[in-house]
Amino acid sequence: MNVIEVDPQTFLEINPLSFPQLENMIITALENIHDKKGALFALKENGDYLGRVMAFTDPNYESYGGKVGSFGWIYGNRTKHFELLLGEVEEYLGSQGVSLIRGPRNEPVMIGGQGVLIHGFGVPELIGVPENEYWLGRRLQKCGYDYDTQYYCIKWNAPFIRWTDKEDSEISLINLTFDEIVQRADEIATLYNGCMANMPDMTELDRNLVINFAQFFQSINALDYLFFAICDDKIIGLAVLIPNIYDIWSGNAIQDVNWYVADVSKEYRGRFIFSKMKNAVMDLLDQKHIPAYEGTYIWDGNQQMLDMCLRKGKLLRKHLIFAKELNGGT
Repeated sequence: MNVIEVDPQTFLEINPLSFPQLENMIITALENIHDKKGALFALKENGDYLGRVMAFTDPNYESYGGKVGSFGWIYGNRTKHFELLLGEVEEYLGSQGVSLIRGPRNEPVMIGGQGVLIHGFGVPELIGVPENEYWLGRRLQKCGYDYDTQYYCIKWNAPFIRWTDKEDSEISLINLTFDEIVQRADEIATLYNGCMANMPDMTELDRNLVINFAQFFQSINALDYLFFAICDDKIIGLAVLIPNIYDIWSGNAIQDVNWYVADVSKEYRGRFIFSKMKNAVMDLLDQKHIPAYEGTYIWDGNQQMLDMCLRKGKLLRKHLIFAKELNGGT
């Protein structure tokens, strides 16, 4: 068995995606992997592919404010396969001066998701959160990776409960057109980065990334799933929801939505902005006859948010991020 670099098409064919429509969405990210000082590795023996993994150092990705390396889209059937693949990842990233590796992070994360699923097997697939075999976490531990961060996914079903009737008349909640998002891309990036700083897993946005996200939402006709809180013509809050396009590709009406981001500028908190966003989201789901939404990647380190969500929502999934220090973390 030997580990080799492969092209994106070969990489995806080693473990085909559950929905072939995903390929076009993911292939561009894989084709640009070298922009993130990354590589696509495959394990091969006697002409057969036995596993795969990607390794990268995204300059926009930080953990608790520090730069780290990442692995993603890992696949194999035996512990030995994982040892060989992750050994290549560690050698590759170590040569770039990386001292900490975290994963899995399946680029693009908004589609592929992050973490190892440890609770919630057998529930319907949702865009933006990964599925895996129940033994994946144990395989990573055998390769020297330890649990680092835990995320919860919590689900709410209709009928949806509205929150406080209190409204701040100075704050409006709107959808922006694609052109308006492009015009305000720097402002959106600044808001998001300020809210997410020093989180365990944070991809710092820039103008181009905001536009890329807007193009994705435009391509699936979902710009109305993006909400912006405005005060004095300044963007002070952001809610990002992803309709579960897996439902559409399965020939069904949308049954679920991934509530992916909910951010409010620190200086405007306490003015019922999140309540206003939640009520607007509930109105959208009612209008579209969507019976459920799922708040994803709720960090267990944010106990206040977790407790608030669990009071009314149902725990559906848990994901773990694993990490390994190289050379003693130096």
